Amino acid sequence: MRPLERFGDGSASREFRPGCAAGAARGTASDSGEAGAVYGRVHGSRTGEQGQEGTERRHGMLKVQWIAYAVSFISAYAMPATVPVLPALAEEFAMPESSMGLLMAAFTLPCILLTPLFGILADRVSPRLILLPCILLYGAGGFACGTAQSLEALLLWRMVQGAGGACLGLLNTTLLGGVAEGMERSRFMGRTYVAICAGVMFFTLLAGWAGGMDWRYAFWVPSLFTIPLFLACLLTRLPSSGVRRSFPDCCRGMAEALRSRRVLAVLGISFINIGVNMGAVMTFFPGYAHLRFGTPSSGLGMCYGLSALGMLAGSLFVARNRRFPPFTVIRAAALLSAGGIALMPFLPSFWALLVPLWLCSLQDGAIRPCLSAVMAGLGGREQRSAVMSLDVTVFRLSQSLSPLLFGGALELAGYGGVFLGGAAALLLLVLLVLSAQGGRP
Repeated sequence: MRPLERFGDGSASREFRPGCAAGAARGTASDSGEAGAVYGRVHGSRTGEQGQEGTERRHGMLKVQWIAYAVSFISAYAMPATVPVLPALAEEFAMPESSMGLLMAAFTLPCILLTPLFGILADRVSPRLILLPCILLYGAGGFACGTAQSLEALLLWRMVQGAGGACLGLLNTTLLGGVAEGMERSRFMGRTYVAICAGVMFFTLLAGWAGGMDWRYAFWVPSLFTIPLFLACLLTRLPSSGVRRSFPDCCRGMAEALRSRRVLAVLGISFINIGVNMGAVMTFFPGYAHLRFGTPSSGLGMCYGLSALGMLAGSLFVARNRRFPPFTVIRAAALLSAGGIALMPFLPSFWALLVPLWLCSLQDGAIRPCLSAVMAGLGGREQRSAVMSLDVTVFRLSQSLSPLLFGGALELAGYGGVFLGGAAALLLLVLLVLSAQGGRP
């Protein structure tokens, strides 16, 4: 492979210099001077052009980064914005507490079905052609939820919102993957999760405040933030992945990844991690706090907003961590969270619940970036999109099924069964970590 092909324009010029110097040394002094002058003019011109192109490229990369962070921020509002008004929705539509998980499942089920499809389409066409209509569906569906007059209509509009949100959690990382590699990509991934944490905290507080006036405002106000995001994506040139794989090729790549025991173990860790947080904590904690302590919607929103700081702290720790391997972080976070969730039924006040909530959010904030890094490494360069698509699908599947599973635990054993079941699931997660490690840290 020639130096130009291997190192690129900037490094190739450095490889070329010794050759020029050697050629000049073999010639006469005048030839050397003339060759040096010609080389200086040509190389200086090329360097200037490359410098301008590099500056434009960096500006373009910076725009794409901010779009990806904005998509991550906005994508966080659909789930946590619903949590503070779950008791109000149950009262408005005469829903039993065990059916609250339907609101979560109605959003995530379309994500399960459409995320792989959107991933393939985004590889075959421009990501912007997929992202723009999805942002419109996401915002319009969320706004329409606030106009629902029946439970059926609310569930329908949640599914529309879920159809739009199916690609947001996938394309934000896809965009960053197109402008960064190696350690730089890892840093961008950490910042993405920081943006998600900030979105969870902001929209939970906003929905709690708006839902305190009327539950419909909890849907209307956050959905307005999709308008500037749509305009920004419309005016920004987004890079294409350059991959042109057929649908059968993508299916074969997914099947190949699923034959790996380590991939299956990591997917199981992902399923349990989000399942405990979405099912045991986010779905049923509001009903538990409202029933036992009479907590209003504004108090629930503030509580979740403060606990989201734990998620932010976990993500920042992973982004700055240089000492502990990913599986070590996952194992420690799961054990801490299991202890906190097991204490929830025995705590005497609502404010005491902030401690286990903080631990649960710390667990989620630390585990999710670690899992993304592990999955990206397991996929390799050729199969990375297939493996990451599996991860996103499992993530959404857990969001859909876990509220229903823990709803069954509520019917059988009450809220104590929900929280103790969540703690037991996290202990199972630790066993899967040991299996995924395969004897390595």
